[in-house]
Amino acid sequence: MQYEFHVPDMTCNHCKMRIENTVSSLEDIDSVNINLDKKLVAVEGDASEKDIRQAIQDSGYSVSNA
Repeated sequence: MQYEFHVPDMTCNHCKMRIENTVSSLEDIDSVNINLDKKLVAVEGDASEKDIRQAIQDSGYSVSNA
């Protein structure tokens, strides 16, 4: 599965790394690609959309579907 999320309050490389590390730590994640300029997080893998969304929120960021 491939998911894409909009994370409007992701503003810097620290934010990017924090989200990437948190989402990557979930089971069944194949890749996490983040476009900081567009504030998009693209995730591939078999983890559920709910779990990915929760991981981003647990990192301290709001999230919506892209």
